[in-house]
Amino acid sequence: MAEVVAVWVSTGFLADRRGDGLTSLSCVPSRDTDTLYFDRGIASSTMIIAASPYAPSKQLGTAYNQFMARLWPDDWGCLIDHDAMFTTTIWHAQMVEAIKTKPDAGLFVPRTNRIGCGWMKLPGVSPKNHDMLYHRKIGWDLSEKHGGDVLTDVTIWEEQPSKKPLSGVLMLISKDVWNLVGGFKPGFLTVDNDMHSRIRKAGLKVYLMESVYIYHYYRALGRGT
Repeated sequence: MAEVVAVWVSTGFLADRRGDGLTSLSCVPSRDTDTLYFDRGIASSTMIIAASPYAPSKQLGTAYNQFMARLWPDDWGCLIDHDAMFTTTIWHAQMVEAIKTKPDAGLFVPRTNRIGCGWMKLPGVSPKNHDMLYHRKIGWDLSEKHGGDVLTDVTIWEEQPSKKPLSGVLMLISKDVWNLVGGFKPGFLTVDNDMHSRIRKAGLKVYLMESVYIYHYYRALGRGT
C-alpha cells in the first residue's frame, strides 16, 4: 500500500496543512471529467480525509455523495457527525493501521458514548457525562489498550447484542467501495443503515475499530438539540 496521510476538513472543501508534504487541499477540476477533485499535492499517496458534509433540507446522503465524489480513487472518506469529535490526536494512525490490517473492509466504525446502535457503545462509559477530560482520558486509555489492528467483524448485525445496523456517527469508507455500492442513498434517516446493507450485499466487511473512541453529544438536551 502507498503511504497514507490524513487531513481534517472542518468547514467546506478547503483545508491547509503544513509540514507533512501536504501544501493544499483545494478543489481542482479533473482533466477528463467535470468532477472537482481535492488537489492534495501528493499524487502518490493515499489520503484519509475527515469531514462533516452538510446539505440543506437534511439531504445528508447527497452531502456525503458530493464529498466522496471529490476524493481520488485510492482515498478514504472519514465522515463524522457535526456533534461528534475525536478524543485523541492519533485517530489517523489508528485508521491507517485498520485499513492495512483488513483489506476486505468495506467500512469501519468507532466506539462511542451515545448512539442509537447499542453495539457501538463502549461498555462502562456514562452516557450523561459530557466532561471532555473524561472522554479524552477514555480515548487515550483505549488507544493504549488496543492497537489499530484490533477490529471486530460486525457485518452481520443480527449477531450483535442490539441486532441493529450501524449508526453513522463516524464512517470510514474508501472511494472505491463508495463507487462499488452506488454511493449513499438520498435523504436523511437510515442513510447509515442502508450503507451497512449495501456493504454487506457487496460481499465486503464492516469492522468496529476497538481502539478509536469518538465523543458524541447526540441529543443530550433532548431530541433535535
